[in-house]
Amino acid sequence: MFSSKFVSLVLSFASIVGAVYANNDAVAEERNGGARNDSLFDTNRDGTITHRELQHNNNYNWENNDIVDVAVRYTRLSTLVEALQIAGYDDDLQCHNYSWQNCEQFSTVFAPTNAAFSDDAVSDVVDMYTTDSNYLLHLKSLIKYHIIARELSSQNIEDGAHLDTLLGESLDANGGWGNNIKINDATIIQADLWAKNGIIHIIDELLIPSFVTNNIVDVAASTGTFATLLSYATNAGLVDFLSDNENPVTLFAPTDDAFAKISDTLSTLTDDQIADVLTYHVVEGAIVNSDQLFNGQRVQTVLGEDINVSKRRQRRLQNGQAFFYLNDDARIIDADILASNGIIHVLNEVLIPPSFASSSSSDSSSEEESSSEGSPFFNNDNDSSSDSSSSEEDSSSDSSSSEEDSSSSSEEDSSEGSPFFPNDNNNNMNDDLYTIAEAVENDIQFDTLEAALLSVGLLDVFNDKDGEKLTIFAPKDSAFNLLGSSTVNDLLGTDELANILQYHVVPGEIFARDLENGGIEMLNGGIVTVDVDNQGVFLNGNAKVVTPDVQTANGVIHIIDQVLLPKTIVATAEELGLKRLVNAIDKAGLRETLEGPGPFTLLAPTNYAFQLLGPLSEFSSPVLQDILTYHVISGIVAENDLVEGDVQTVQGDDIEIEFKNRMQNHQHVRIIGGASSADVVDTDIFASNGVIHLINRVLLP
Repeated sequence: MFSSKFVSLVLSFASIVGAVYANNDAVAEERNGGARNDSLFDTNRDGTITHRELQHNNNYNWENNDIVDVAVRYTRLSTLVEALQIAGYDDDLQCHNYSWQNCEQFSTVFAPTNAAFSDDAVSDVVDMYTTDSNYLLHLKSLIKYHIIARELSSQNIEDGAHLDTLLGESLDANGGWGNNIKINDATIIQADLWAKNGIIHIIDELLIPSFVTNNIVDVAASTGTFATLLSYATNAGLVDFLSDNENPVTLFAPTDDAFAKISDTLSTLTDDQIADVLTYHVVEGAIVNSDQLFNGQRVQTVLGEDINVSKRRQRRLQNGQAFFYLNDDARIIDADILASNGIIHVLNEVLIPPSFASSSSSDSSSEEESSSEGSPFFNNDNDSSSDSSSSEEDSSSDSSSSEEDSSSSSEEDSSEGSPFFPNDNNNNMNDDLYTIAEAVENDIQFDTLEAALLSVGLLDVFNDKDGEKLTIFAPKDSAFNLLGSSTVNDLLGTDELANILQYHVVPGEIFARDLENGGIEMLNGGIVTVDVDNQGVFLNGNAKVVTPDVQTANGVIHIIDQVLLPKTIVATAEELGLKRLVNAIDKAGLRETLEGPGPFTLLAPTNYAFQLLGPLSEFSSPVLQDILTYHVISGIVAENDLVEGDVQTVQGDDIEIEFKNRMQNHQHVRIIGGASSADVVDTDIFASNGVIHLINRVLLP
């Protein structure tokens, strides 16, 4: 199962340990046949009780040994130890601090014996996970399914309990103290092996998470969000290919909503074209997890054409990875969903094969060719000319990050569908320039924006040459089309639309050179996130500035390719994958408050931080409300606004902000609460009604 070199290293290490601990408890364990002697076990550690040493071994004390140290001492756990080392997970279960009181993480490990790993029912899977590097994340996830992020002695395992694991799937416990305890189908054959950072319970079977027995098609079907993808895959004869456990694959899976955006186009495609689109979303023979993605990467697909990977944002997914974009537009909105034969990354857009684009270009060279089957993805880009989309993209990637690039000629502007703005980057205002309102009225790519502004009485606001200068991020017609015609029609004339439109406007003149990473307060009081990199300028992560610095008589227009929709702190937390925080907000009855105007600064604990806190079911709504409001500060306090000292929370009590310097003068922020402390792990995640800073622990008043 494992390489001979690796096994020899493990055996050598085991012999050294055996020499140091001649009468170790592993020997006593084997001698006793694994039976538990209840007289040797105490209740959970609370910091005031001195616990007995394991198996009466005078050389052993739990205070000096972490979970890995304890596991190494038991010969029948050697396969588990080796699996931990292969997966690189052994460090996570170690505590190098001298005292258990300084350990940062406490865990309960349900440890399968060597016999459990070698059982015929699972041995092939174990062998694949431990020898094929494609399945390294599978191995690590399998291990996570055996770990709980808190100490749980056998005395405190309740009959019928559901135990949340680090994987996110729960374990079912049956039996209780004094009885045979089963975890799923495995029996605890030796309990309460204490370590300074947790507890080990030895079990007689491997615990099997759902991804081990469900292939990519099974997993996709179980989510309920890939019905369109699976329907097309069935019609294209790809289901067997995506279900083959002998052939690992990576699937970039567009949601049903992603397919709905281009449903009219898809209805015109032949079966072969549909198959090409689908195979352009699949990588064969490799399981590419999010840790292996990087900016500028090219990933070859089954179709034979590459996907371009870019990383444009600093905001985080639930597993800590940055947001990645494929082919510049499709964002990975959920990553690393495992299946028995591979991995799924969820996309918010359908990927278009590059060959379709080149086909479209050649088709447009003559009327005869353009009337053929061609490439329907590019036949109607909702702009004034078929070339405008590519022209805008080329312009934005250069001009958004450079003042020099933004000074394009009026002839180039004309090719982008904006012939009404001579001398775009000329700051000398004169009577020849239109107002913002006149520019919108006279440019055919703003027909929907004009109708929207008129419906809520805002168009005249942009027609005053003598009033306050304004900057508008103006969505093109194609941007509104992404919302759907029915949605746009329903919004016309509503207060909601007025709020959305004001969310596109900034008082004063802001040029591309003035834009920098961070947040901008808009006319409606909401915050728009700005990200500037070599790919261009992006607002709220997705909306790209395709034409910057359109000068008018009363301000500046930046043309964008998506409508900006205000996202509250709660919606942003949901987008970041902070499921446990959002669940806590709902249970505490705080959603309506945190979706209000604010503004708020939210110190948002990660999912793992809530795992350490324990099940939310153990907290009443008033208690959760007290805890969560202790994480909220009134007003917007960005990273640059943080100062050392006490800050009052919405709950009423103070928290203390402390700065600690790390290497290379990087400022490290620690939040000290009344009964606990936390480190700030990410900052300045702006929402429409405030800002979020991620922290690694739940603060207790």
